[in-house]
Formats: sequence, structure tokens, C-alpha cells
Amino acid sequence: MDKFVELDEYETRQLLSELKQADSKGDFGLRKLRVYVGPDGAKFKVNEWIWSPPMGKVVVPQ
Repeated sequence: MDKFVELDEYETRQLLSELKQADSKGDFGLRKLRVYVGPDGAKFKVNEWIWSPPMGKVVVPQ
């Protein structure tokens, strides 16, 4: 069964800020995004940096 995670406005802006910051890093830029979906929401890892705290909420598809 598929899981969907919904981020609120604050979490979306926070993730976008992290992605923009990674993309502005000179020669490295944005190279990789990992997403883990667990029972408490999603965790993101940008360019092999540390995992974010759980974000969003799991929603049931309709």
C-alpha cells in the first residue's frame, strides 16, 4: 500500500530552504535527496547530510 505524506506550509518552506542552500554550494550543488517514510511522517537527507526530524503527517489515499 502506498503512503502519502503531507507537509504543512512551514515544513514545505523549511525543506525548500534546505534544498536551495545545498544547491548554492559552489561545485557540489544539489546532488542527492533521500526520503524515508515512516509511521511518524517523512525524513529528508540532502546530499548525505544528517536526517531532518520527522516532517508532515501520513495521510490515507482516497
